[in-house]
Formats: sequence, C-alpha cells, structure tokens
Amino acid sequence: MTSPALVPTAPSNCDPEQVQDALAAFPSGVTVVTTCADGEAYGMTVSAFCALSQDPPLVLLCVRSSGRGLDLLARSGACCVNVLSSEQAPLARLFASRRRPRGPGALDGVPHRTGTTGSPVLAGAAAHLECELEALQAWGDHTVVVGRVVAAGSAPPSAPLVVHRRRLTGVADVSAPVPPPLGVVRP
Repeated sequence: MTSPALVPTAPSNCDPEQVQDALAAFPSGVTVVTTCADGEAYGMTVSAFCALSQDPPLVLLCVRSSGRGLDLLARSGACCVNVLSSEQAPLARLFASRRRPRGPGALDGVPHRTGTTGSPVLAGAAAHLECELEALQAWGDHTVVVGRVVAAGSAPPSAPLVVHRRRLTGVADVSAPVPPPLGVVRP
C-alpha cells in the first residue's frame, strides 16, 4: 500500500481567535514534559499529547517551534512526559509561565528524580512516560515530536488535571452511582 501524497498547507481564511475558541472547547489532559541537555534541566507544560502506537510504544506531543524547549529536546534526544494529577495545577502553571526559572536551577524546589533517559521524572505525577525521540517535524508554529517509550510508571488512581476553555480543572467521576434528582425517592 502506498501513502497518499501530502499537499502543502494553504493559508487559512479562518479567524484565528475563533479557531482558538473552538479548540478550547475540547478538554485535554495536562502534562509537564521534562528533558535535560548538557546539564540544563527544563520543563514545559504541554496539553497537545497523545498515544500514537502500541507496538512499538510511541507517543506524540506538540511543542512551540520557537521555544527553548524544542532546542533542548533535540539536543538531549529524550524526554519524560509527566501526566499531572488534579493536585498538581501549581506545577502546570509554573512550567507554563514565561517567568519560570531557567538554566541549571530550573527544577530547584520541584521534587523529582532523574529517570533512565536522564530526563527529570516529577514526584507525585499520575503517570510518567520516558521517551527517546524518534522524529521531529515542524508544522506551522509548532513541531510534532514523536517519542518511543522506553520506561513508564503510574501512581495509584487519582483525578487527572485537564484544561478546558483555557482553565485548569479536574474531572468528575461519572462511574459513581448518580443520585436521584431532587424530590425523587428511590425504594
């Protein structure tokens, strides 16, 4: 089977603000992607993350092409995707801030350990996936990063942190029994 030819992306006539508003309606999990290159640890909040393949185990994330994070990812060749729990909203805000610490002390005060890839694994994360980079491909103002998972772990189940309509929030457990509507008595 041959792959279809790709057509270069044409300029869009969509209002960028309307596109952002529409995308904000889609809830997404929140991660902090960490890496370490030449002794410089780095973390960035990423919500554009998903599983790509089970065999081999691959994940996909998107990072700003103009940011420091992409340069460090490319130099290190590895990263750790730390899936945040709802209790970790302060970490998501920290690593999304343009005023966060940079350089060798970027993770000072943030509990973590060094993983098998050399990337920081954040303490208390709901899960982590340590990856070796397989591919980088620029699209628009972001770069698609494909990572091969070489180590993973998860904590006991906890409520995930999600972003929805540009706000960090948790997720209600809908598997729990739903109480009857007000005024209805069940036998």
